[in-house]
Amino acid sequence: MTGRFIFTHDGIFHCDEVAAVAVAVEAGFLASPNNVRRTRRDFGGAEAGDLVIDVTPRTPVADGVIVADHHTAMKDDPAWQRGEGKPRLASAGWAWREFGKTVLSSYNCPGERLEQAWENVDRSLFWGIDAADNGELPPSAVPSYTVSQAVAAYNPVSFPMADQDELFHKAVAFFRDVFKRVLWAELYRQHEYSRIKAAIDAQWCDPVLVLDRGGAWQSVIIDNWDATDYIKVVVYPDAAAPGLWRIQSAPGSKTDPFAMRCGAPAAMRGKRADAGLTLGGCAVEFVHPAGFIGGVHAATAEDARRAALDWIGLA
Repeated sequence: MTGRFIFTHDGIFHCDEVAAVAVAVEAGFLASPNNVRRTRRDFGGAEAGDLVIDVTPRTPVADGVIVADHHTAMKDDPAWQRGEGKPRLASAGWAWREFGKTVLSSYNCPGERLEQAWENVDRSLFWGIDAADNGELPPSAVPSYTVSQAVAAYNPVSFPMADQDELFHKAVAFFRDVFKRVLWAELYRQHEYSRIKAAIDAQWCDPVLVLDRGGAWQSVIIDNWDATDYIKVVVYPDAAAPGLWRIQSAPGSKTDPFAMRCGAPAAMRGKRADAGLTLGGCAVEFVHPAGFIGGVHAATAEDARRAALDWIGLA
């Protein structure tokens, strides 16, 4: 199948939708790899044959638009299962299931080996991505594709041998990009540490940590685990939507990224603005189905804090 555009959410991106787009582009789903639209759930321009991935539109889309969002699927939905003992599909695995054999065929995979090749790539690369995104299996239980393997994959595998020096330089360029991004992320965390630690100290013993903006606050809480065990939720303004404040659970574990100290009230999870919900007198814009984050419309930081206290009280 082919489409004009792929739509996905804006804001912070994750490996599962990045991988899904990459697979779809590699399979020739798009006439141009630039035809990807990242948006705040406004998919009015989507037409029949287009793909909306890793997000569910707020309003109905045109007939024939393919919507694939593992967040809103029931955990036992067979359409998102690999089988017993295997991680549930996320966007990456879904795209590999839909497009993977087309990609392999375009690379001239022998027909009699297509199924095995597809299974091998699914297990070695996409299992780990999906499990990490769904938070269903401990990392030790799922094979993951490492940076070392990615670099090794640049080595020539053709006969006669390709230009090894050229491929070496491509591998260096790849690793430099990864390396620089790892450094930038770590430097960002370190620069943010002082600001967030000062806010924690100023709000000592308050179960709601109010920040003037988001940032790498999770790592600061984890680095000061015992001294910050009173923090239940963190509140900060949404940088892309003035007047919207995020309420997010503090980490519930130093090692499990999906553990929460105080998830959203169960009855609110998966709800959106049209449900007419309020927290502390503030209108609720959304609550993630997993309950780790939500958003409220608040005029001031104190209003957002009251909403967060209501979140804690109802949880």
